[in-house]
This record gives sequence, structure tokens and C-alpha cells, in this order.
Amino acid sequence: MVLTMGDKIIGIEIKASTAPGLSKGFWNSLKDLSITEAYVIAPIEGSFPIHKNVTVTSISHFLKQKL
Repeated sequence: MVLTMGDKIIGIEIKASTAPGLSKGFWNSLKDLSITEAYVIAPIEGSFPIHKNVTVTSISHFLKQKL
């Protein structure tokens, strides 16, 4: 999923696993669309970074931070 917030493009991947894995397609999409901020929404508490511009987070944490 891709969200546009003002002039910023944010990538979102939604996973059911508490230890989400990301496909090559996810990384290709970030590159192809020039996305500099992405989130993996998973059923976890809190959030943690998995790459310099990709964070795994819960849906509630994402909504509180971004909306």
C-alpha cells in the first residue's frame, strides 16, 4: 500500500506474523517509487526499525504517530 501525505510518499506492508519477513518486491517498490519512509504493520506491541527507513510497528502505534 502507498499513502501520500502532503508531498511525502509512505509505503505500508501489512503482515499477520509477529516476525514479518519482507519480499524482494517490497524492497523493489521502495526503490522504484522513491519511497523514503515505510512501515510494516504487524500484531506487535510498540515498534522497532529493521532498516534505516523501514519500521515494524503495530497498527495503533502507526495511527497515533502518523494521523
